[in-house]
Amino acid sequence: MKIRLKKALRHKGEELHELDIPLEDLTGMDLIDIEQQLFKAGKVALMPDYSKIYLIRVAARAAKIPAEVMETLSARDFTVVTNRVQSFLMESDSGTDEESPTPEPETTQGTAPEISSGESQSD
Repeated sequence: MKIRLKKALRHKGEELHELDIPLEDLTGMDLIDIEQQLFKAGKVALMPDYSKIYLIRVAARAAKIPAEVMETLSARDFTVVTNRVQSFLMESDSGTDEESPTPEPETTQGTAPEISSGESQSD
């Protein structure tokens, strides 16, 4: 994923106007490692997928930029980056290319529909 920055980020003497954050290249071990590092540093998040510090570190790991540098993004750019990372992580994709079949609704043949106490049946 590429994100165009509103305000350039300085890294290794260069001004970056765009970040390339290939989140799809990360593994579960990367996410676990980031969470463990935060825990060891005393920065515990009850729900890491909603924690700005966790999300920016995920972005930093994918972009191969130190987290301390990513944390210097402008507030607007920081929010865009963390929101995009969160969206990527929270996508509800089953992980397969095949769609799961939608279960058919149950039908009861040969019986009359139930009527609640507030309704009357007229014939």
